[in-house]
Amino acid sequence: MRVSEKKHEKRLRILEAAYQLFIAKSIQSTAIDEVVQRAGVAKGTFYLYFKDKYDLVDQIVVHKCLDALKTGWRLLVEKRDAAPMNFTDQVIFLVSCFVDSMEKDRELLALVNRNLLISVKTMLAPDRLDLGPMLDDLRESYTQRGHTPREAVQTLYLVADLVVSVCCNAIVHQQPFSMQEMRPILFASVKKLLN
Repeated sequence: MRVSEKKHEKRLRILEAAYQLFIAKSIQSTAIDEVVQRAGVAKGTFYLYFKDKYDLVDQIVVHKCLDALKTGWRLLVEKRDAAPMNFTDQVIFLVSCFVDSMEKDRELLALVNRNLLISVKTMLAPDRLDLGPMLDDLRESYTQRGHTPREAVQTLYLVADLVVSVCCNAIVHQQPFSMQEMRPILFASVKKLLN
């Protein structure tokens, strides 16, 4: 295993160990010493990847949300290969996959809820290499419809912010409406934003 792969693997072990501890005990009740012990790494290794526990929380949220988006993207590519889809239908498909993922992982959604702004901003940052091809494809599709690249990013930000916010309220708090009630209205709102 190459050095870069070992570093990546250690970082993932820390993220997963912390996530499990945060879910079981809460963020406040979990010490960094517990995280590194569970991950099987030295405490100094933790600080190579994270500034502090709150930076770790932000990175867990982004990592888990990116996993959900990547899964949705993989399914979308398969679906697109079988039959062409317009831009709006592609985004709605991704939103649906993300909502499904969040409904299955309420603990993650509770973390996202507390870290909403940083999560959305980080996931849509132009320098995100792990989302690069997906964002490039969506931006390109949107600009082909007569919008500027900046408008494309701004619109994707609005969609992401809306989706994550509605998921947090409807799934975690089940207020003011359930996700089942909000799903059709959310999709209609996303369509309006895109059109």
